[in-house]
Amino acid sequence: MENLQGFRSQVTSGKQPRLWYSNLMGGTWTPTIINPSSGGGVVDRVLFIFHLLVWVVALVLTTVANFGVSNGTFKDETDPAHHHEFSDGTKTVATFSGICCILGVLGIIASSAIYDTELYKSATITNTAIHFLLNYSLAGSFFIFARAAGIKQDGGLYTVSLFGMIFHTYASVLFYSCSAALETLALPRAFIPTLTVSVQFINFLEINDGSFLCRTLDMDENSANNPSLISAASACTDEQKSVAMLIPLFTLIGLVSMIATRKMFRTDEGGRVMNAPFTRSIALTLFLASGILSIYKYTFMSGNVIDNVAGMFGMFGMLLQFTIIGIAFMPSGEPSGGATPAASL
Repeated sequence: MENLQGFRSQVTSGKQPRLWYSNLMGGTWTPTIINPSSGGGVVDRVLFIFHLLVWVVALVLTTVANFGVSNGTFKDETDPAHHHEFSDGTKTVATFSGICCILGVLGIIASSAIYDTELYKSATITNTAIHFLLNYSLAGSFFIFARAAGIKQDGGLYTVSLFGMIFHTYASVLFYSCSAALETLALPRAFIPTLTVSVQFINFLEINDGSFLCRTLDMDENSANNPSLISAASACTDEQKSVAMLIPLFTLIGLVSMIATRKMFRTDEGGRVMNAPFTRSIALTLFLASGILSIYKYTFMSGNVIDNVAGMFGMFGMLLQFTIIGIAFMPSGEPSGGATPAASL
């Protein structure tokens, strides 16, 4: 259905972008990040509406679920004698997730009014910011869904969060695909790190809140001669909490450093960040350190066999960290998500 050739020819010859809704009114078609096709036919206008609907439906479903958790509308009904609200850490995750989804969709709409498609190709910071907002909201919505699936609850939280997660996943991938159609700079190197920071930050919030517990050796007087005995799951130590905080912090600093150095060294004459080993090594060191620390974090989180969500998020974060390493260490100068196999996902 889509005009693939149109998706590869996006130059607007300096035309100012129209407001995002102008393409709905039958006037002159202007490619935007919402639908970057240069054709402007009936199919393109239908897809323009469809893309908007995907993001709006994802926003509605995920914000209902997330804000319902954060304001106490949805409760844990596992204990029939009590109606337990979710923990403060879980409410924080849900609140941030709902806010980020709203800001992410607004960012897409605003970008379609600010940038023409040629200018958007180099709008690395804007594109990365929108991906971060959508990815945090996606990771947070997935966490709420996983929590809802493991408890007894009423009010439809599981159903709303399930369909919200499905729509949100497609919405995030759709925005990535539209960005790739414009050959946006550093796209894979923005998408995966922002998703990783999101997952790892949620890990930290839940560990710091005490919702994600850890296993430790039971070294009391009854088991001093048998250190292999494992105690019941308990709150993570302050040192383990600091590790959980350093991982997303290092990853975020590495991402900012990578974007800054790429902007500094990419020139019209073909300058590339790989030709600046000192500055490139800073971002790579931070990514590698985060990966190593994520292995340790996974070990103390996965030891808590009681909470499968904690173990799952620990593994999810670790796998994403090493995906970053695989992408960031790739000595490719190609900028976009669709230029070459080496630069794409």
